[in-house]
Amino acid sequence: MRRVEKNYEELKAEGSSIEASINEVRTEKDNILDANRDLEIKLSEYEIKKNNLIEHINEEYSLKIERKKFEDNDTLNFEIHKAEVHELRQKIRNLGPINLLAYSEFEEERDRLEFLNKQRDDLVESEKDIVKTIEEINLTAQSQFAETFNQIRENFIRVFRSLFDPGDEQI
Repeated sequence: MRRVEKNYEELKAEGSSIEASINEVRTEKDNILDANRDLEIKLSEYEIKKNNLIEHINEEYSLKIERKKFEDNDTLNFEIHKAEVHELRQKIRNLGPINLLAYSEFEEERDRLEFLNKQRDDLVESEKDIVKTIEEINLTAQSQFAETFNQIRENFIRVFRSLFDPGDEQI
């Protein structure tokens, strides 16, 4: 009977060990299922975020985001490019705040410059016209002065001849 009891005790101990192993495997399985469920929840959250971002970009910028396949996807070193993108973003941040009104201010200043240049060109043209008009007036005045002077001279000569001796009538 002792032998049966010993066998029974051994089988009982082995059963307890197997049951402990089964409990351990069940706990591990439950942990894996929990982790899997957590990952599925995170995946769903990321999918929702991605869809919201795509919708936002589509509404705000009228751009449609599509997944693109590149020929060098297998050989491309994403870590190098990730570091380069990070460096470029840092440089952009270091530039400081951007004046969003700068472009509209530039357009206003450009329009003002064009207006002032047009006014300057008009003034230059006006100056040329005035100089030309002054030259015409001077020529006309000189011509009329010469003509009037000659008439006065002829009249003086006639009057002088009639009053005095001919030959001394030059002005």
